Amino acid sequence: AAPPPLAGAWALHTGEEIYDVPGIRHVHPNGTLQIFNFLPSSYSKLIHDNTYYCTAENPSGKIRSQDVHIKAVSREPYTVRVADQKAMRGSVAVFKCIIPASVEAYIAVVSWEKDTVSLSSG
Repeated sequence: AAPPPLAGAWALHTGEEIYDVPGIRHVHPNGTLQIFNFLPSSYSKLIHDNTYYCTAENPSGKIRSQDVHIKAVSREPYTVRVADQKAMRGSVAVFKCIIPASVEAYIAVVSWEKDTVSLSSG
């Protein structure tokens, strides 16, 4: 005989069961949690930067998933720059790649170039 169907639910790490927010967050009948694309004006830390988990149960028992943390990141144009630096001839000059704080956690400096020629690291 086939096992009884599972009933699933999503909750925040606090244990609070979540609800649909039209156009923002939806729990589908098959148990899938969907967070939709959103405008910056619709950002909510409670929805877009929080920890969720799901549970599934049937007459045989109940199981809980591991926590999953989601953090929405808005795609916005950005530029990196290098601050002007002065150094005496023959001394060491240190340059820092300045990355906007809003994207800093998601960006890695992979190379430095001078007049479109790649500089060796070190």
